[in-house]
Amino acid sequence: MESAYARLVKLKDDPEAFNAEANVIFEDFILGVPEERRQRLRAMHWKIQQDLRHYTDPVARLNKFIEIFYEEYFRLAGELQEKTEAILRGEFPQWQPSDSTNIVAFEKPEA
Repeated sequence: MESAYARLVKLKDDPEAFNAEANVIFEDFILGVPEERRQRLRAMHWKIQQDLRHYTDPVARLNKFIEIFYEEYFRLAGELQEKTEAILRGEFPQWQPSDSTNIVAFEKPEA
C-alpha cells in the first residue's frame, strides 16, 4: 500500500488534485480518532485551511503553516507554564481518587 506522503508527492504539480487527496487523507485520519474528538479536529482543519487559502505559492503556504504551528505551540506552552506555576504556588489541591477510582497496586519485585 502506498503511503500518504508518496501519493501527495505524485500530485505536487497539480494543486487541486493535491488538495483533494490531502482532504481524503485527513478524513481517513479522522475516522481513526475517537468520535468525541472529531468535531474539534475538523474545526481545527477548517481554520487552518481558511488561514492558508490566501497563499497560492507553496513556500508561502508552508511558511504560514509553520507560523500557525508555532503560534499554537507557544500558546500551549504558556498555558502549561501558568498551570505549573499555579501548582508550585499551591493553588491547586492535590488530586484525590474518588470512590469509583480503581487503583492497581504494584508490588515491588524481589531482588
